[in-house]
Amino acid sequence: VKTDQQVLTFFKDWKPKNSIGEYRQYSNPSIGLFGKVVALSMNKPFDQVLEKTIFPALGLKHSYVNVPKTQMQNYAFGYNQENQPIRVNPGSLGAPAYGVKSTLPDMLSFIHANLNPQKYPADIQRAINETHQGRYQVNTMYQALGWEEFSYPATLQTLLDSNSEQIVMKPNKVTAISKEPSVKMYHKTGSTNRFGTY
Repeated sequence: VKTDQQVLTFFKDWKPKNSIGEYRQYSNPSIGLFGKVVALSMNKPFDQVLEKTIFPALGLKHSYVNVPKTQMQNYAFGYNQENQPIRVNPGSLGAPAYGVKSTLPDMLSFIHANLNPQKYPADIQRAINETHQGRYQVNTMYQALGWEEFSYPATLQTLLDSNSEQIVMKPNKVTAISKEPSVKMYHKTGSTNRFGTY
């Protein structure tokens, strides 16, 4: 599935294996669709929503969906399991699923925004807070929008378990959240082709 039309055809015929709301399985297409819907609601292409609206509002000056030629020397490679240099692959839902490339200062600014949303305009603050809201729980992990959350402090074993094949690649039963932790540790969701190293 590579084109927008193929994506539409795929999802038109797609049926979930489990009842909605019972299992969590990480999925790049679901995150890609979420980004597509956000862009549609703003009547702009996804890359323009990020590069012209969201990034400037967060003060991100060197973050891109489409890395300009003048910045390619700063575009690092990741390494796959065979220790070969790779970059993310383009695709129909690639940009909204995993398409942001940032410099370290911009990543730190993004972290600052997530730790201090009250310092940003009301609409940005609301959006950040909404992404932090847990939706359901898998073991000790609270799934939010694009974030995995844990009670702080989290043990190394908790973090290793949350990155296990079972959690990353397979469906996992979810439970309702009775009470979110008052102090949380945030962890990003997913990795692309094992390109998830920090």
